[in-house]
Amino acid sequence: MKNFLKIMICLLSLSNINCNSTTNEDIKIDKNISYEIIDENISTAHSPNLVHDDTLYETDYYAPHYFSNLKNNYGYNVKGSCTYIAFDMLLSFYDTYWDDSFIPENYDFNVMLDENQFDLSLEAPGVYGEARSLVTGKTTNEYYILIEQYSNFYHHFKLLEIGKQIFQHYNFEDENNPAGLTYSELKELAEYYLYEVLDKTESQVEILTNYSENMSVKDFTISMIQQGIPVELRAGNPTRNTGHAMVAYDYDEKTDTIYVHPGWRNYSDDTHVTLQSTGYTNLWDAMAIVPRTSHSHSNNYKYINEYEVTDTHCVCLSVLPTEIEIVSEYALDVLPTFKWNSLINEKWFTSSGLYHRFDILNSSNYSMYTTTCDSNIITLTTTAWDAALNATGNVYKICIGIESTDDTYWDDYYYSQTFSEPTEFINKIQIKPNEWGFEGRYYFESEGIKTSTLTKGDLTITTRRLRCGYIEDSYINLSPRREGAGEAYFEMVFDKPVYSFMYSICLWSGSEYLDGIAEIDVLTSEGEWVPYVNLLEDIELTIRTIGLERYCHYISSGIYGIKFEATSTATGDRNKGRLCIDDLVLSVNPGLINNYYLSTNYAKTNS
Repeated sequence: MKNFLKIMICLLSLSNINCNSTTNEDIKIDKNISYEIIDENISTAHSPNLVHDDTLYETDYYAPHYFSNLKNNYGYNVKGSCTYIAFDMLLSFYDTYWDDSFIPENYDFNVMLDENQFDLSLEAPGVYGEARSLVTGKTTNEYYILIEQYSNFYHHFKLLEIGKQIFQHYNFEDENNPAGLTYSELKELAEYYLYEVLDKTESQVEILTNYSENMSVKDFTISMIQQGIPVELRAGNPTRNTGHAMVAYDYDEKTDTIYVHPGWRNYSDDTHVTLQSTGYTNLWDAMAIVPRTSHSHSNNYKYINEYEVTDTHCVCLSVLPTEIEIVSEYALDVLPTFKWNSLINEKWFTSSGLYHRFDILNSSNYSMYTTTCDSNIITLTTTAWDAALNATGNVYKICIGIESTDDTYWDDYYYSQTFSEPTEFINKIQIKPNEWGFEGRYYFESEGIKTSTLTKGDLTITTRRLRCGYIEDSYINLSPRREGAGEAYFEMVFDKPVYSFMYSICLWSGSEYLDGIAEIDVLTSEGEWVPYVNLLEDIELTIRTIGLERYCHYISSGIYGIKFEATSTATGDRNKGRLCIDDLVLSVNPGLINNYYLSTNYAKTNS
């Protein structure tokens, strides 16, 4: 097996990647294989087949943000130089991300910030890229004259110049593939540049390959990506007998999909595409460079400070939290998931013991709930969500701070954002007062008991009502206090068991004179109506001008009906004793966790 592996490594190391074309950089030609040159335009050769995805999957790391936004700041892939392009992109990443010494300053493209605020969606700095017109249509000799002329301006050209110096045996007059590199030559280029040109040591930066790690190309690539380490991936197109080098930097574990930057300029959306869609699916080999020193600040992001002087912003400060968003369903009956920008799991400060403090604040910035987490995403518990919804008013704040187990330096950094409370439910059956179709008046018993049927979702509700109507286009009202009345009710019978229900309730005014009973009865599976809530004793009824109270109840055995009932002295010529009922929310799914109702900002929760 070991000998077989050695033979395969030798064979693969001879595979020379070419990304050359006759007019653009679209034709991939392997000089070792017979081929027919097809003159294709880059727009038809690349873009229609590439599957672009705006979603980043390894969001804890900087690499996916960097390469997905590296749209213009790198060299043009002509004359089979894709291996150089991909290696240069790796170097520019580490020059911005880890240590500003990976690429000399004269090659760096600097991104100017509006303020001292770093945004992960910014165009990646990279390096200065030559104009397309400079390299289009050039012969190999003309191209290498350009390399000599501009090697102090474009780092891609500098690497090509170094390659020409190293590989004296190489045929640079080959029009088809003058700049293609084998695996062993790529490895030699990387070693020469890092250890000879930059004078770094193997203890400072290490070169890892799938061979050195004794892993398959795919497993090695995925393993590196999941550690936040981008990979130069070399692969072949089985139908076109060609090869290509690109940067693999993101991975969707659910679909087992590797995402790459193919290194094809002029198509800004082609920076986060599936490996499969490039056509280069025969994985040949992969290489990564891994710094082993401590992070030192880079100056590739700049801004004008308060003194009108150009200052620098290092990307490592993206560990600070910003831009909180809700990434789940947002409803009263769903525990929300909050996510924010923060690369807290990156390698800059792994020895600092960093973690986030998560606070829910009310409008007075008083913390109603506090917890900690070591990532940039959290799903609220029932207790936390209840605290948010019970904040004064209809808003609350989420505050994300950053703290350390070892260093109090971080304690002053935080980011807060205001959110409005949701008003709807998603997994429950919510019935608003106007949906019942009731008339806007109170009927006496002599006028007959009113009935109706309503189907909402998969629940059918049959109603009976007395002295009950949809009053002033606002609430379902009961009014028992009037001569000839004395009783009012709103009865609902369900065609299947309901396990939890929520309602909002209050008195119409402070002069209702409700001197009888006011209660909620429930219908059991045995067909018996039994008292469940005494509305005059178990809760405190407010008046309409103050606002309705909202209550929720869970009944594990299930109920088959709900009846709101009120009685009072039958006196007077005005409708009094008025009890107001707002939205009703029901659940037909058993289980406390799935059906525990969380209340709105004016709520009191009973269970």
